[in-house]
Amino acid sequence: MKDNKVKKLEKEIEVLKYIIKNILWMSVRYSHSRHTYAPGIIRECVSLLKNLYPNEQFLRPDRTIQPPSPEELKNPMVLRSDWLDDLLEDVNKDLVDEQVDDSVVNMSKEDRKKEE
Repeated sequence: MKDNKVKKLEKEIEVLKYIIKNILWMSVRYSHSRHTYAPGIIRECVSLLKNLYPNEQFLRPDRTIQPPSPEELKNPMVLRSDWLDDLLEDVNKDLVDEQVDDSVVNMSKEDRKKEE
């Protein structure tokens, strides 16, 4: 009987990990470069997950998460920690360049405005 309870709990944990992984990548995209509480909450949750499951990878590669430009960092009202690209450094290093059209991803905000 105890084995069944343990197996059920293990299955529930796996389902919860799946849910977290599928929600977390969207949360990172939403929070990245926002000047609100969102980036801090994401950082805290990622830290808690790493402590709880040190051998589990909850973040997925995402080329759209880029560091801020030097111009963006000149604004005294923004914090470097509002950008979450550092959370993805380890998972993004294995991306193959052909997977994404970098010309669009790496465009600066100024370049995107010029094209509009």
